[in-house]
Amino acid sequence: MQCFGKWKWKLETEKVEVWKEILEFRYGSWRDMNTFRTARQISNWWIDLCKVCDVENHSNWFDNNVIWEIKDGENVRFWEDKWVGDISLKERFTRLYNISMCQESVLSDLGMWKNKVCN
Repeated sequence: MQCFGKWKWKLETEKVEVWKEILEFRYGSWRDMNTFRTARQISNWWIDLCKVCDVENHSNWFDNNVIWEIKDGENVRFWEDKWVGDISLKERFTRLYNISMCQESVLSDLGMWKNKVCN
């Protein structure tokens, strides 16, 4: 399980790598690992990697043990990632999410911290 966790970590943290682009082209983004794609031929390796993030069975081993480091906010999705608290803002504030015109936004799109004040 830990070996697959390292692969998921690399997919999340490494910026531009050819191997990452190939995997994402073939199987989709690492952010979508919680949903299996049946339309394409999926390798056993990718299926096992997806099991590390298995939300449907509530095991979600990887995401439950990783804490986001926000940095510049370009990689953290405002609504969908668990960056504040133990559930996503999408889950916590479903009605607000449903009417939001910024559902796909990352933190850096929505503001920034400057001198401990959100601008």
